[in-house]
This record gives sequence, C-alpha cells and structure tokens, in this order.
Amino acid sequence: MAELTRHQLVTALIAVPTGTGLRLAGLDLGGLDLSTLDLSLANCTGTILVGTNLSGANLRNAQLRRCDLRLACLEGADALEAVFEQASLGKARLARARLQRSQFAQARLNEADLSGADLSGADLREAKLRGADLSDANLERADLSGADLTGARLLRTTLIDSRLCNADLSGADLTGAHLIDCDCTATNLRGARLRTVDFSRTILACADLTCADFDRADLAGCDLHQAEGLR
Repeated sequence: MAELTRHQLVTALIAVPTGTGLRLAGLDLGGLDLSTLDLSLANCTGTILVGTNLSGANLRNAQLRRCDLRLACLEGADALEAVFEQASLGKARLARARLQRSQFAQARLNEADLSGADLSGADLREAKLRGADLSDANLERADLSGADLTGARLLRTTLIDSRLCNADLSGADLTGAHLIDCDCTATNLRGARLRTVDFSRTILACADLTCADFDRADLAGCDLHQAEGLR
C-alpha cells in the first residue's frame, strides 16, 4: 500500500518553496494516480512507483535513480533532463513523453513503450531495451553505446548523429529508420530488419551484419571497414 495519498502530495507541493522539489526518496508510491502533478526537481531516488500513473506529469530535472517504475504510465509526461539511471522501467508506458537530455544509463526498459517519445540528446548507455518499442521516437544525438536493443522495434525512428557503438540490435526492426551520421562501430545487427533505412555517412566498421535485411537501404558514404556478413 502506498505511504502517501494524492491529496497529501498535492498539499505538500503547495508548501514547497519555489525552485525546490519534493523529497520522496525511498517511499512507496506504487499504484497512485499522480497524473499531471508538478514533480519537477523532486528527489525520488529509490522510490517505488510500480504501476503509478504519471501521465502528463511534470518531471523536469527530477531525480529517479534506482526507482522501480515497472508498469508505470508516463505517457505524455515532461521529463526533460530527468535522471533515470539504473531505474527499472520494464513494460512502462512512455509514449510521446518528453525525455530530452534525460539520463537512462544502465536503466532497465525491457518491453517498455517509448513510441513517439522525444529522447534527443538522451544518455542510454548500457540500457536494457530488449523488446522495447521506439517506433517514431526521436533519438537524435542520443548515446546508446553498449545498449541492449535485442528484438526492439525502431520503425521510422530518427537516429541522427547518435552513438550506438557495441550496441546489440540483433533481431530488431528498424524499417524506415534514419541512421544518418551515426557511429555504429562494432554494433550487432545480426538478423535485423533494415529495409529502407537511411545509413548515410554512418560508421558500420566491425559491425555484425550477418543475415540482416538491407532491402532498399541507403548505404551511401558508409564506413563498412571490417564489417561482417554484408552480402
């Protein structure tokens, strides 16, 4: 059972001085309806938010390190520059969320819905995104180095000037995606669906392209030095 109610949180928010955020670290707020609340700058380090409704909430600059956000709803939330490092977001719904320059290093987002989300400039290094849906998401200038995107959906996803070094996209579907000026050095694209993908000027050196489907993909200006499996 949650340790606080929505009414108690709203009352606490009214008393918070301008320029500061609520201190909610370590609390159990699982299952609460916190939709549309202003939780900007809140300290939610280690907070339990399993199944919590945060849709439309303001989470700008919030600290959500090591939070448990499994099954939570953050659809349409504004989490600009929020910190989700090492957080658990398995099967969370973040469709159309504003996540620019947010930090997800080593976060677990397996099977999360990030479709249409704005993740431009986000730090997703070593994040777990197995089976996640990133279709129509904006990942321009994002860092996905070492991320696990096995079986993920990235249909029409924008990845311009992004880093995917040593990332695992085996079996992923990137149909119609834009990977322009990206660094995909040693990226695993084994068995990936890459139809109509624009790889213009992308580095694919040492990448594993075995059994990948490049039908109508644009590889103009790519660096394919020591890439494996390209036929």
